[in-house]
Amino acid sequence: MPAAATVQSAYGSANANVGFTTERPAYVRLAARAPTTEELALLNARLQSALAEVSENLQRAKATSNVAIERYVAIRFRGQTNHLDVPVSADRLGPKNSLR
Repeated sequence: MPAAATVQSAYGSANANVGFTTERPAYVRLAARAPTTEELALLNARLQSALAEVSENLQRAKATSNVAIERYVAIRFRGQTNHLDVPVSADRLGPKNSLR
């Protein structure tokens, strides 16, 4: 271990990017159809809750510049164990928008 390891570690910690991750489960089964109004409301409620938590954490960390919030929906096809992260382009999901 280098003699200045603790100093280098503290310097890196102080100058590193801050990141917050939060997840909210919302189970919706879609069978070759668009989500219903109720399903969209459930997904939007979870999304808004997650965004509120991240915004609160950013305020606590006093993050004021170069802030980027990325939103994803994890989807999985029936019978599969792995999921796909799909970027969401808006703060609210609608019937025809938001999934890129």
